[in-house]
Amino acid sequence: MLKVAVSLETLQADLKRQGPGPVYLVLGPGSWLRRQAMAGLRRASVGDDDSPWAVSRGGAGETDLGALLDGARTRPMGVARRLVILTGAENLKIADLELLAEYVLAPCATTCLVLEGEKLPSTGGAARRLRAAAVVVDCPSLRPYQIPRWLEEEIKRRGGRAAAGVAQRLQEILGDDPEELLGGLDKVLLYLGVKDDIITPETVSQVLSPVPHGTVWAFIEALEDRDRGRALAGLQALLEQGEAPESILRLMARSRRQMLAGSSVRQDRGGDDQVLEAMGVHPRARAAPRLRRAILNRVRKHHLRDLSRAPALLLEADSALKGGGSGSPRVVLTRLVLDLLTTRVSPRSRFSA
Repeated sequence: MLKVAVSLETLQADLKRQGPGPVYLVLGPGSWLRRQAMAGLRRASVGDDDSPWAVSRGGAGETDLGALLDGARTRPMGVARRLVILTGAENLKIADLELLAEYVLAPCATTCLVLEGEKLPSTGGAARRLRAAAVVVDCPSLRPYQIPRWLEEEIKRRGGRAAAGVAQRLQEILGDDPEELLGGLDKVLLYLGVKDDIITPETVSQVLSPVPHGTVWAFIEALEDRDRGRALAGLQALLEQGEAPESILRLMARSRRQMLAGSSVRQDRGGDDQVLEAMGVHPRARAAPRLRRAILNRVRKHHLRDLSRAPALLLEADSALKGGGSGSPRVVLTRLVLDLLTTRVSPRSRFSA
């Protein structure tokens, strides 16, 4: 039987060599490592079978644990092994730990019971007995060498496509903090959602490299902050770096649409959640307090009457970039930034001869 306190790598090797044991604790702050461990235990126990005869699931504090354990004690019908999963181990009560400690004294040989979560809530006798009888899979925060593979899976989970070297470039720019990396990845995917292209290391550098005023995101944030100086400096830096004027215009249009949608809901006295939903802000971003406050503060800086002029101004600039007026792309976009950030401007031809 496997011993306690094993790493993910040790778990994977032992599962391949000898198959699953009867009881596992998959614990630690590393959510990606926990997912990997759970996936490995699932494959080793029941393969791709997701039928109720093969897999039972519950959440600590939400599920009748006694009934779940009764199922674990019952020999499976029609399948060789049953997988019983209890998530949210940190929510277990003392009485729950006692039930589990009793089960592990005589676990069913044809059941693999897996408890998953950040930690056990107690170091008392029941928790110690549970740890002593189970295989504890240690899932710490990601180590630097694990981050590229994790990022590659996160890109796929978000529906993106990436060229070789993208994960490494993200790590080089943003470091090893998972929240920073996910935030940066979301920015890159937002940018690519406009360009409809595959992620490359060059794209990551373009969007995220810490060049003063020189990232796409810095420019859009300055525009939404109504900071004329930063926005103009960011625009010039992007053009000097070779960013296509049409791509910049599309990003500006998306930003204005979001601001307009949020401001309209706010004008109608909608709540913060309604404002963010109307803007299409991702639920994970809505749940992040600092990012949530930043977005809402930017919406408050804009008047609906000014944002309502944006579609006509953007359409006029688009026509000018496509040859419908005089002026270089730099001039067209510079005037557009000034118009968007001037409260008294009215839509008029600024790009005609």
